[in-house]
Amino acid sequence: MGVRRRVGYAATITVCVVGILSSGSLAAASAAGDECVECHEEYVRSFTGTPHGRSFGGDAELAGAGCVSCHGDGGAHLEAGGGAEMIANPARGEADLANRACLACHENRTATAQWRGSAHDAAGLRCASCHAIHADGVTAVGLRGAGEATSLCLECHPSFRKGLHQRSTHPLREGLMECSSCHNPHGGTNEHLIDADSVNDLCLSCHQEKRGPFLWEHSPVHEDCLTCHTAHGSNHPGLLVARTVQLCQSCHLQGRHQSVAGTETAMWNINRQCLNCHPAIHGSNHPSGPLFQR
Repeated sequence: MGVRRRVGYAATITVCVVGILSSGSLAAASAAGDECVECHEEYVRSFTGTPHGRSFGGDAELAGAGCVSCHGDGGAHLEAGGGAEMIANPARGEADLANRACLACHENRTATAQWRGSAHDAAGLRCASCHAIHADGVTAVGLRGAGEATSLCLECHPSFRKGLHQRSTHPLREGLMECSSCHNPHGGTNEHLIDADSVNDLCLSCHQEKRGPFLWEHSPVHEDCLTCHTAHGSNHPGLLVARTVQLCQSCHLQGRHQSVAGTETAMWNINRQCLNCHPAIHGSNHPSGPLFQR
């Protein structure tokens, strides 16, 4: 009898909420279950403005989805008068179990298909570690906090923060890129969660002028962009891993004009250094360019 009275009272609360929620949001609130609204009105109200809430309210196939879709049957929770241990919560508990509710819908989607066994999965992260399911007004993918993906990544990867403030860097600080522009946080087949078949394919997706093919190719360019460049920030121009002279001489040890400080060859250390004479270092299509001078 006590349970029935609680349900009846919850129905009254639901009617009160009708005037506040939009018609589309109301569908999600109703699907959530009147029992939930009684004690968790704040969560129901905020949920309707989230990506999930908007989908539940506007998609006919999802019209019947609600709290029980992620939290399971709340009968025992209701009979006990509450208690976190009596209800499933994807934001708590063992990560594998917590993520099952999310993966029930998202595992077969392209972006999240490789989550199982990924670096973040192995580290014990929950979907709710990065995504705020109940937060209203978040980004389209429901990111936690202010919805700034880069800031969210730096919470766990602080060693890359300095790269945002170095002399040469990708435009993450300006908001023109995000970590997810290059990495797929949900998993992938390549190391470091690179969101491409290879590092070069990823770099060339933006730097297409370096793609070639060239009549005269520079082998390090063809093999791996990271041979000469670092992706996360550098105090050298062009995201180089070292000063141009030092970088070139790390391979070309027997060149005709080695740069030695204090000698006449020190002139090669000024201005753009090796690139003064070899500007087409990524490859050349000029018939006279085997030394990348054109």
